[in-house]
Amino acid sequence: MFAQIVKDCDSAMANLQGVTWSDGTERGKLTRTAAAALKGKALLLWASPQFNPTDNSAHPYDASRWQAAFDACKAAYDIALADGKSLMSSYESIFRTEELPIQRLLLYALIRHLWQSVVTM
Repeated sequence: MFAQIVKDCDSAMANLQGVTWSDGTERGKLTRTAAAALKGKALLLWASPQFNPTDNSAHPYDASRWQAAFDACKAAYDIALADGKSLMSSYESIFRTEELPIQRLLLYALIRHLWQSVVTM
């Protein structure tokens, strides 16, 4: 299941390289940055105890999943920066900022959440 999600995200990232959308008519379409963030989130879930338990001999714990999740989240952050995106200084400021398209705000929140999840592991 997770292998297919990662494969689909990698494919989307490759196909969306250099693609930009018109904000007026195509707002909300998937971007390379969003695909990278989704990949990071999926790998975080795959590494989590829900899918990577430490006490189940039928499914042995795999610590390398955490490194894969970290690498994907770091890549998503780097892609966002390269695409001219940046994180908001604080989560609460998202709701106080006007004139930014909502999908960008949601992406900022997602990437910030992913990055903080990895950093605090």
